[in-house]
Order: sequence, then structure tokens, then C-alpha cells
Amino acid sequence: MTPGIKDKETAMGVAESAIQQTLALGEAGAPVGSILGEQVEGFILMYGPEMAMVRLGKLIPEMSIAGKVAELNEVIGQK
Repeated sequence: MTPGIKDKETAMGVAESAIQQTLALGEAGAPVGSILGEQVEGFILMYGPEMAMVRLGKLIPEMSIAGKVAELNEVIGQK
């Protein structure tokens, strides 16, 4: 798993934080870890007013995570 992520709940929390904080102050190419203050291996791939596309290491594939928590949970469950 990605450093700093120990379980599904933590991963979901990181993803939700990524959604909120990325939309608040994100920019394309910014390391996710620097925004979240966590040791997360990931990068913001795209940033827009209503969505952020984030890749968190190998745990979560490239996808738009804003508003897709259920889909994200399903993806995490498959790993």
C-alpha cells in the first residue's frame, strides 16, 4: 500500500481530504502529500472548479474522485 495509508478507512479519509483541499487550493501537478500533510505518494493530474483528478500511488487509479466516493470505495475494495 501507499505510505501513510494503512486501511480502507484511512484511504477514504485521504481521498475525501484530497477532494476538499484540492478543490480549495489545488493546482495541476501539486504533490497530494503537500496538500494533505500526509505521506501520500500521489499527484494532482488535473484541477478544475468542480473536480480534481488525483492518483494516490497504486492504491487508487487515475480517476475523478470528486463526488464519486461510492465508486472510489468500490475501487479500493478491489485492491
